[in-house]
Amino acid sequence: MASANTDLEMRAWLRWASESGNAPSFARKVAEGALIACSPEYELLRSVLIELKRSYPEDRRSGHGDDAASPYCFWKSEAFLCSTIFL
Repeated sequence: MASANTDLEMRAWLRWASESGNAPSFARKVAEGALIACSPEYELLRSVLIELKRSYPEDRRSGHGDDAASPYCFWKSEAFLCSTIFL
């Protein structure tokens, strides 16, 4: 089972998302939760984390951009989270 510390694909992004002022607050809070999650909880979050990483790549150091700051983008992320948890 993976955890935030052993998941090589996600480790750097999780650190960036949890510490960066450029990461959207929703992504930051999910990343913070993933960093303290035990392995079974992390496994549940992993598909959400992959989608958030795709939506908010680490190299966006200059800000979110118009699409990432829009309400649509926030709701899109929240809808993905809800559909992942409840399906």
